[in-house]
Amino acid sequence: MNDLFLIGSTGIPKLIFVSHACILPNLDQLKSIFNVTSNDCLFRSTPLTFDPSLVDIFVAIHCGACLCILSKDIRQNPILISSIFDKSLCTIAQMTPSFFRQINTHCNMLQLKTLILGGEKFPHISNITIQQMIRQNKRVVNIYGLTEMSCWASYYILNENDLERQDGIPLGKALNETSLILKPYIDNQSKTDYFQIILESQTRWTQIGHLSIEKIFIFETDDLIHYDQLNDQIFYVGRRTLTRKRLGVMINLEYIEQ
Repeated sequence: MNDLFLIGSTGIPKLIFVSHACILPNLDQLKSIFNVTSNDCLFRSTPLTFDPSLVDIFVAIHCGACLCILSKDIRQNPILISSIFDKSLCTIAQMTPSFFRQINTHCNMLQLKTLILGGEKFPHISNITIQQMIRQNKRVVNIYGLTEMSCWASYYILNENDLERQDGIPLGKALNETSLILKPYIDNQSKTDYFQIILESQTRWTQIGHLSIEKIFIFETDDLIHYDQLNDQIFYVGRRTLTRKRLGVMINLEYIEQ
């Protein structure tokens, strides 16, 4: 079992115990979605407090691929990142959209064959790098999930039809042994056009808190989505609360505004 300390945007800081049964279905499916082989080099940009780092590590080990690991100091220096990124000839990178925007103009992102963006709302499709990768038949993935049901819950592989989208990029379909349930969102006792995502699984469970023995198979997120009923697609809108996470630190935007 892996222990992950989470300074969570879904509530107060807490310790998450992630079972093998929770993360193994992710690893088995993600190595296929990421298109990983023994010839690849994975770019591990996230800190160990962010559970996608475990995906990078274990997928690389399982596939016999190389793994490029950045220290905290390097992660905060786009120029150093660029040098290491280019010299290591990374082919697969998983990162948050904000980190992607930070390094995009410094790194040769087109050397990648697969780019996975998750943890935040997907960038606007007008981004030149994303457009070029799609047109070059490279794999760009919008991925969604929570540490509380580690690690990822859904994915969507972009294609050329998405280049014309004006309504954002869908969250796609659920990963193995995971269900996405949509709960109508009520704000100030008034029904809205949004839904709240609930994650459910019969096998993937976590324990929250070091004294807890309860195995949680269902988790109600604070994430709001728009549901396109005509095309049966869901689109991430944002958080129900004003809490965000920046470099592993929980931040309340309302407090900053005051």
